[in-house]
Formats: sequence, structure tokens, C-alpha cells
Amino acid sequence: MRPARTPAFARRFRKLTPEQQHAVEAAMRRLAANPADPRLRLHRLTGRLAGRSAFNAGYDLRVVCRIEGDVAYLLGVGSHDEVY
Repeated sequence: MRPARTPAFARRFRKLTPEQQHAVEAAMRRLAANPADPRLRLHRLTGRLAGRSAFNAGYDLRVVCRIEGDVAYLLGVGSHDEVY
């Protein structure tokens, strides 16, 4: 699966600390290599975020994405409370 950054994701990504940015980049590499990697905890969202998915990039760091075919459009990144 190929991750594709959206402008909204890029803005939020720039606001992260260097350590958080490194964790997100590592999670994106895992997603590209194996979306079923259990460390990602990739799951579909419900409610107002229905149709989107999310995966973990750290203890309290989530990435929200929309999966279409073999592409994961990265929509947002932040803590659990920030993205949900």
C-alpha cells in the first residue's frame, strides 16, 4: 500500500516534534510494506469519520487515512483526542 500525503496532513505533520515525525515516517514505511502489521493496529472508523481508517504511529499518535485501492491518502495526524 502506498501512502499519499494530503496538504492537511502535511500541515499537521510539520507541527509535530522531530521524534513524532520519525515515528510517523516509520509507521508509513510499515504500512507500505505490510498493512496487516499488528504494530499499526489499522482499523476502520465509524461515526462522523465513517469511510476512513486510522493506524497507530506511537503510544498516543494516530494517523487518519482514506484507503482507495492500493493507496492510503493520509488526512490527519495527531494525538487520539486531536484526530477523533
